[in-house]
Amino acid sequence: MNNTKTLKKFNKTLEFWNNELNKYDIDTLLEKPNSESWSMGQVYIHLINSTLNFHLQQVKTCLENKEHSEKKKNFKGIMTYNILGSFPPIKINVPPTEFYTPKQPENKEEIIKGLSKVKTEMELTLPTLETEKQGKTNHPGFSYLNGNEWYQLIEMHFRHHLRQKTRIDQFLKDKK
Repeated sequence: MNNTKTLKKFNKTLEFWNNELNKYDIDTLLEKPNSESWSMGQVYIHLINSTLNFHLQQVKTCLENKEHSEKKKNFKGIMTYNILGSFPPIKINVPPTEFYTPKQPENKEEIIKGLSKVKTEMELTLPTLETEKQGKTNHPGFSYLNGNEWYQLIEMHFRHHLRQKTRIDQFLKDKK
Protein backbone atom coordinates (compact mmCIF):
# COMPACT_ATOMS: atom_id res chain seq x y z
CA MET A 1 0.00 0.00 0.00
CA ASN A 2 1.41 3.42 -0.80
CA ASN A 3 1.83 5.92 2.00
CA THR A 4 -0.84 8.35 0.79
CA LYS A 5 -3.40 5.54 0.85
CA THR A 6 -2.13 4.51 4.27
CA LEU A 7 -2.66 8.05 5.58
CA LYS A 8 -6.19 8.21 4.11
CA LYS A 9 -7.04 4.86 5.69
CA PHE A 10 -5.49 6.00 8.98
CA ASN A 11 -7.49 9.25 8.97
CA LYS A 12 -10.69 7.27 8.44
CA THR A 13 -9.82 4.92 11.33
CA LEU A 14 -8.83 7.87 13.52
CA GLU A 15 -12.11 9.63 12.71
CA PHE A 16 -13.96 6.56 13.99
CA TRP A 17 -11.97 6.63 17.27
CA ASN A 18 -12.64 10.37 17.62
CA ASN A 19 -16.37 9.95 17.02
CA GLU A 20 -16.55 7.09 19.49
CA LEU A 21 -14.83 9.21 22.13
CA ASN A 22 -17.92 11.42 22.18
CA LYS A 23 -19.89 8.51 23.66
CA TYR A 24 -17.85 8.43 26.87
CA ASP A 25 -17.65 10.70 29.87
CA ILE A 26 -14.49 10.65 31.98
CA ASP A 27 -15.94 8.24 34.55
CA THR A 28 -16.83 5.74 31.82
CA LEU A 29 -13.37 6.14 30.25
CA LEU A 30 -11.82 5.09 33.57
CA GLU A 31 -13.94 1.96 34.17
CA LYS A 32 -12.12 -1.36 33.86
CA PRO A 33 -13.80 -4.74 33.25
CA ASN A 34 -11.46 -6.23 35.86
CA SER A 35 -8.14 -5.52 37.56
CA GLU A 36 -6.19 -7.19 34.74
CA SER A 37 -7.93 -5.30 31.91
CA TRP A 38 -7.46 -1.82 30.57
CA SER A 39 -10.09 0.87 30.67
CA MET A 40 -11.23 2.54 27.44
CA GLY A 41 -9.21 5.56 28.49
CA GLN A 42 -6.09 3.42 28.78
CA VAL A 43 -6.67 2.05 25.27
CA TYR A 44 -6.81 5.60 23.92
CA ILE A 45 -3.66 6.60 25.85
CA HIS A 46 -1.90 3.46 24.58
CA LEU A 47 -2.74 4.28 20.96
CA ILE A 48 -1.55 7.87 21.37
CA ASN A 49 1.66 7.09 23.26
CA SER A 50 2.70 4.09 21.17
CA THR A 51 2.24 6.12 17.98
CA LEU A 52 4.06 9.24 19.16
CA ASN A 53 6.73 7.66 21.36
CA PHE A 54 7.47 4.40 19.56
CA HIS A 55 6.09 3.84 16.05
CA LEU A 56 6.85 7.29 14.62
CA GLN A 57 10.25 7.20 16.33
CA GLN A 58 10.97 3.94 14.48
CA VAL A 59 9.96 5.63 11.20
CA LYS A 60 12.38 8.46 11.95
CA THR A 61 15.22 6.08 12.80
CA CYS A 62 14.69 4.16 9.54
CA LEU A 63 14.83 7.39 7.55
CA GLU A 64 17.92 8.74 9.31
CA ASN A 65 20.15 5.75 8.66
CA LYS A 66 20.48 2.84 6.28
CA GLU A 67 21.30 0.18 8.88
CA HIS A 68 19.85 -3.32 8.51
CA SER A 69 18.34 -2.50 5.09
CA GLU A 70 19.09 -6.03 3.91
CA LYS A 71 17.22 -7.67 6.80
CA LYS A 72 13.72 -9.10 6.28
CA LYS A 73 10.41 -9.53 8.06
CA ASN A 74 9.83 -12.91 9.68
CA PHE A 75 6.91 -15.22 8.82
CA LYS A 76 4.50 -13.37 11.15
CA GLY A 77 5.52 -10.08 9.54
CA ILE A 78 4.99 -11.44 6.02
CA MET A 79 1.56 -12.82 7.00
CA THR A 80 0.55 -9.52 8.61
CA TYR A 81 1.73 -7.21 5.83
CA ASN A 82 1.56 -9.26 2.65
CA ILE A 83 -1.43 -11.52 3.26
CA LEU A 84 -3.75 -10.18 5.99
CA GLY A 85 -3.06 -6.47 5.74
CA SER A 86 -3.77 -6.32 9.46
CA PHE A 87 -2.80 -7.88 12.74
CA PRO A 88 -4.14 -11.42 13.11
CA PRO A 89 -7.51 -11.49 14.92
CA ILE A 90 -6.04 -12.70 18.19
CA LYS A 91 -5.82 -11.22 21.66
CA ILE A 92 -2.24 -10.29 22.49
CA ASN A 93 -1.49 -10.45 26.19
CA VAL A 94 1.48 -8.50 27.46
CA PRO A 95 2.25 -8.79 31.17
CA PRO A 96 1.54 -5.53 33.01
CA THR A 97 4.67 -3.40 33.31
CA GLU A 98 5.31 0.22 34.21
CA PHE A 99 6.67 0.78 30.67
CA TYR A 100 3.89 -0.93 28.71
CA THR A 101 0.71 -0.52 30.76
CA PRO A 102 -0.76 2.90 29.97
CA LYS A 103 -1.76 5.25 32.75
CA GLN A 104 -5.38 6.31 33.12
CA PRO A 105 -6.13 9.61 31.37
CA GLU A 106 -6.41 12.63 33.67
CA ASN A 107 -9.32 14.01 31.64
CA LYS A 108 -11.02 13.67 28.29
CA GLU A 109 -9.19 16.72 26.91
CA GLU A 110 -5.88 14.83 27.25
CA ILE A 111 -7.20 12.21 24.82
CA ILE A 112 -8.64 14.78 22.40
CA LYS A 113 -5.32 16.68 22.28
CA GLY A 114 -3.36 13.43 21.95
CA LEU A 115 -5.42 12.19 19.01
CA SER A 116 -5.07 15.59 17.34
CA LYS A 117 -1.28 15.45 17.78
CA VAL A 118 -1.20 11.93 16.31
CA LYS A 119 -3.11 13.16 13.25
CA THR A 120 -0.76 16.10 12.79
CA GLU A 121 2.38 13.97 13.18
CA MET A 122 1.09 11.37 10.71
CA GLU A 123 0.47 14.13 8.16
CA LEU A 124 3.89 15.73 8.78
CA THR A 125 5.63 12.37 8.44
CA LEU A 126 4.08 11.45 5.07
CA PRO A 127 6.38 13.59 2.84
CA THR A 128 9.50 12.33 4.62
CA LEU A 129 8.73 8.75 3.55
CA GLU A 130 9.35 9.44 -0.13
CA THR A 131 12.93 8.24 0.03
CA GLU A 132 14.09 5.03 -1.61
CA LYS A 133 16.94 4.27 0.75
CA GLN A 134 15.70 3.42 4.22
CA GLY A 135 17.21 1.46 7.01
CA LYS A 136 15.17 -0.96 9.08
CA THR A 137 14.56 -1.45 12.78
CA ASN A 138 13.60 -4.59 14.62
CA HIS A 139 9.94 -5.05 15.55
CA PRO A 140 9.41 -7.43 18.51
CA GLY A 141 6.92 -9.60 16.59
CA PHE A 142 7.64 -9.08 12.89
CA SER A 143 11.44 -8.69 12.76
CA TYR A 144 12.84 -5.94 10.52
CA LEU A 145 10.56 -3.19 9.15
CA ASN A 146 11.42 -0.12 7.10
CA GLY A 147 9.93 3.33 7.67
CA ASN A 148 7.02 2.75 5.28
CA GLU A 149 6.11 -0.48 7.06
CA TRP A 150 6.25 1.19 10.49
CA TYR A 151 4.01 3.95 9.12
CA GLN A 152 1.52 1.37 7.87
CA LEU A 153 1.71 -0.44 11.22
CA ILE A 154 0.23 2.61 12.98
CA GLU A 155 -3.06 2.31 11.11
CA MET A 156 -3.10 -1.48 11.58
CA HIS A 157 -2.48 -0.97 15.32
CA PHE A 158 -5.48 1.38 15.65
CA ARG A 159 -7.68 -1.19 13.86
CA HIS A 160 -6.27 -4.04 15.97
CA HIS A 161 -7.49 -2.33 19.15
CA LEU A 162 -11.05 -2.12 17.81
CA ARG A 163 -11.58 -5.69 19.05
CA GLN A 164 -10.49 -4.66 22.54
CA LYS A 165 -12.79 -1.62 22.30
CA THR A 166 -15.71 -3.93 21.43
CA ARG A 167 -15.03 -6.07 24.52
CA ILE A 168 -14.87 -3.02 26.80
CA ASP A 169 -18.02 -1.54 25.24
CA GLN A 170 -19.84 -4.82 25.88
CA PHE A 171 -18.73 -4.74 29.53
CA LEU A 172 -19.98 -1.15 29.85
CA LYS A 173 -23.31 -2.03 28.22
CA ASP A 174 -23.82 -5.14 30.40
CA LYS A 175 -23.01 -3.11 33.52
CA LYS A 176 -25.94 -0.71 32.99
